[in-house]
Amino acid sequence: MLNNIYCIDSCALIDLQKYYGQELAPSLWKKLDLLFTNNLIFSHEIVYHELTTKAKIPSSLSKWITPKNAYFKKMTLYQANCVSKIVKLFPNLIEPLAEKDQADPWLIALVIEERENPTFFTTGKNIVIVTQESKQSDCKIPAVCRYYGIQQFDITEFFADNDWKISI
Repeated sequence: MLNNIYCIDSCALIDLQKYYGQELAPSLWKKLDLLFTNNLIFSHEIVYHELTTKAKIPSSLSKWITPKNAYFKKMTLYQANCVSKIVKLFPNLIEPLAEKDQADPWLIALVIEERENPTFFTTGKNIVIVTQESKQSDCKIPAVCRYYGIQQFDITEFFADNDWKISI
């Protein structure tokens, strides 16, 4: 981990739960907790809302993420202006008829905002978006990251960057 801080997409957390659930790999989830606690991982409030649920029986991921609300940053006017530009450049990044906000352009906008207006926690850090979307895509997060010069990792690269090994 070379001065990296991570902005994580919902699909990465969903895949982590799916393949490395808390009961299967508890030490992994403790390390993720530590990254949150040390302000080395954050995301957007839209991701938080995608992952949390008001279901009578919430998923284990929803239960795990709910107390971490403070690490999911709020929408800002700066981000809204960025989102407008991003969606114009990459209209297929979102589903135009969706009834609720979609996180992808907001994640990119959040990273752009943090790069342009660094906070105490992001000053001097390289912000990497962690997503499971295909790097081959010409219209999803990886394509937008390339356009804006934002580094992007999938889960395997995220593990490698943190020198994490999964073993049986």
